[in-house]
Amino acid sequence: MKSSLHSFFKSLPEAELPTGLSERIFSEIGRLQEHEIRRALLFSRIRVGVSGAVSLGAIFFAGSLILGSEFVRLCSLVISDTAVVTAYGRELFWLLLETFPTIPFVLLLAPFFFFLLSLGMHMTTKRHSPFSHMLSV
Repeated sequence: MKSSLHSFFKSLPEAELPTGLSERIFSEIGRLQEHEIRRALLFSRIRVGVSGAVSLGAIFFAGSLILGSEFVRLCSLVISDTAVVTAYGRELFWLLLETFPTIPFVLLLAPFFFFLLSLGMHMTTKRHSPFSHMLSV
């Protein structure tokens, strides 16, 4: 029985691929890759836009908190009155450190960090796409 199955399969004609099948497969793979890259760039642009908008909002919000703080008033004293700085330098340093607006600075720097991170990810996505010459910014 083993030899009959072997001879049966040897006697079958070889299967032929339909004409143009490989071209259709490769063109579909290329189309899917291009679609995937366009989608990745779209999400990357959205991520950069959202993080940029959040950073801009943080600049206005945290900037108003920082400019209204006691820290800025003391810094202006350092600039305008150098006699106070020379006489009370150490105490002024500790006072500046106590009044430093930490929360507004974190609120300012965290969105800016994520904006720079998303911008770097966007540039990496653009650089590694094989269709970068066809895709616009």
